[in-house]
Order: sequence, then C-alpha cells, then structure tokens
Amino acid sequence: MNNSIMASEFGLNKIEKAFLFSLLVSVVTIVAVGNIYWVCGKFGIELAPGWYQDIVDFVSSGGTIVEAFAAVAGVTLPAWVGPVLAAFGLASA
Repeated sequence: MNNSIMASEFGLNKIEKAFLFSLLVSVVTIVAVGNIYWVCGKFGIELAPGWYQDIVDFVSSGGTIVEAFAAVAGVTLPAWVGPVLAAFGLASA
C-alpha cells in the first residue's frame, strides 16, 4: 500500500493505518487457517485418520474431549481425566 494514497484518499494517520493493516492480516489469517482438515479434504489430502478427524470435529462443535472419546472411540475415560486435560490445555495456551 502506498502511504500517500492512504493518507490523501482516506485521511488516515499512522495509527489508523497500522490498525487497518493489522485487521487485514488478522482476517486473512482466520480465513486461511479456518479449518485445515476441511480444506485438505477438498483436495483429497488426508492429514489424520478418520477417527481423529471425528474427535476434532466433535470438540470443535462444542463437546469435550472426554465426551468425544466416549462417542467416537467408544472408550469411557475416568472422571479425573477431564479436569486434567483442561488443565493441560490452559497451561499450554
């Protein structure tokens, strides 16, 4: 982007141009990596086995990892596993 065009056409100062640029980068990033499994599936690329994709889809739609294992894999996990996995997720974030 030419800075003189941004300044003359829209009357944006340096802070507003930086905000607009960061907003544009954020939107492009969200669109680019929205659901990598879906995008690769459209090209016929399999990134993970089907059962793993089912678990990821279940968790991304609002379920918990413990419920996903019970529903998809047919394995019930002990009650203490849920809080431990949540703690690992919070610690890694």
